[in-house]
Amino acid sequence: MRIGLLGVDSSRPVRVVTYLGQVAAAGAPHRLVAIATEGAAPPVELRTLAPEAELVEQANELLGRVDAVIDVGRRAGERRARLTALLESGVHVLADKPLARRAVDAEALVAAARRGHSALAADSGYRGAVEPWMRTAGATSVEISGPADLGSPSGGLAFYGIHHAQILHELIGLPPSPRLRVARSGPVVTAALTAGQHQVRLCFDPGSAFAVSIGGVVHALDPPADYLERLVDRFLASCADVRLDSAWADRLCAPVRLVERIEAAASGQSPT
Repeated sequence: MRIGLLGVDSSRPVRVVTYLGQVAAAGAPHRLVAIATEGAAPPVELRTLAPEAELVEQANELLGRVDAVIDVGRRAGERRARLTALLESGVHVLADKPLARRAVDAEALVAAARRGHSALAADSGYRGAVEPWMRTAGATSVEISGPADLGSPSGGLAFYGIHHAQILHELIGLPPSPRLRVARSGPVVTAALTAGQHQVRLCFDPGSAFAVSIGGVVHALDPPADYLERLVDRFLASCADVRLDSAWADRLCAPVRLVERIEAAASGQSPT
């Protein structure tokens, strides 16, 4: 499968390209063939790792050149514009988190993937940090805390806050439109909601580390060291078995929808 890389403005491109080289060396039929720079100069190390990859300027120039795209760019607010034509044309996409800043954009990308019968994934490593026993612990109170900054230039609260929502979705799922109580104290944002039988509190604190409290017992959360490689593996497998059902759509859209509501309330843009 011909793979294109999109976005060279984060710390991930070199690691992704290194792993794709290992996958190809092991005999898998996948190779990096193109890099869309979007006006940024690729790191020297990236060009050293992939000297034969064609450089193009824009995402739409990957059309016809690739079968799949790994988008590791940070500008989540622009993903809909960058990825829609690719998805509609049957190009599979693995996007960095968050998939989008707004639910309407996430839903539009899901619709584009369905039109093109394209795989679309946008998980974070913290989903993989949720242990199976946590889902079945039986406790009715859940608190998820971790760093997220409402003023982050990389994407506001959503840039890291999407982790909170994906962890919650992995633990107990998310109702379509839960009632929220959002508060802000300096840089710290908290949100309380009810999900089924669970009373949930989310704490977005730029100075904290990720942890989940289940029934009052706190557990640190750390992604597996090879979380990014696992995400790439799962994505490559999904390209051969594309699933576009409601559970897949909810996995992509529900966390974006929740964080958008929390961020808007914390910013005073809408009622909670």
